[in-house]
Amino acid sequence: MWESAWPQSPAEVGAIAALWWKEIQVGHYGTSGGGTYSHECTVMVWEVATRTLLARGSFEGSEPPTSSRRGASQTGDKPYAQIREFLNGLAR
Repeated sequence: MWESAWPQSPAEVGAIAALWWKEIQVGHYGTSGGGTYSHECTVMVWEVATRTLLARGSFEGSEPPTSSRRGASQTGDKPYAQIREFLNGLAR
């Protein structure tokens, strides 16, 4: 699907998407255990020719595991599927 949308030259680029990632501490394991983290991503899509913001979305990843081996820090999954769905849903 994406392969057919890839430009063959810079002149064919119609829009650019930028992603900003943030890791947020949502808790910790026990009193002296590592932190628990989730990912947040902001996506912005601009039209190249006019430099106009076309779309913006914020996405949250999954919660970290509820337990950890030896109390090590853990992080939930990044929201890749949500971001892909958002970008694929934009008009071409």
